Amino acid sequence: MSRVIYVTGAASGNGWSIVDRFLRAGDNVIAVDLDGAALEKRRVEDWADFEKQLLCQQGDISQADVVDATIAASREALGQIDVVVNNAGITGSQEATVVHSTPIEEYDRVMAVNVRAIFLICRAVLPEMMKRGSGIIVNIASVGAPAV
Repeated sequence: MSRVIYVTGAASGNGWSIVDRFLRAGDNVIAVDLDGAALEKRRVEDWADFEKQLLCQQGDISQADVVDATIAASREALGQIDVVVNNAGITGSQEATVVHSTPIEEYDRVMAVNVRAIFLICRAVLPEMMKRGSGIIVNIASVGAPAV
């Protein structure tokens, strides 16, 4: 029985590897990324053989309406979400390596993507997972993780 997997940061790096492995294992995957062009390129070049298993969604997951829309589209197209992989993450600029020189806008953006987005996604999927008594959420929090 195939699962439905929701993966953020899906167009590159670890996200690409995660999506690719789940697709090859026979799972259905919702691939979400801010970079719609990169996501479309992956869909055409890397995942064309998995068209029936794959739903690509472009959007800024730090925005509640975007999260709600991608989750709703995912459920409508593929059914209940069994696994969430919160993989998307960003780092600040070189200036942001020390607190006293980090622009507040940059700090806010990093926190929105790396923290708020995880909250929004968990808030959107947990009620259904709790109701049925199953589900997996994986939160990835390292820019130092090797690409697989």
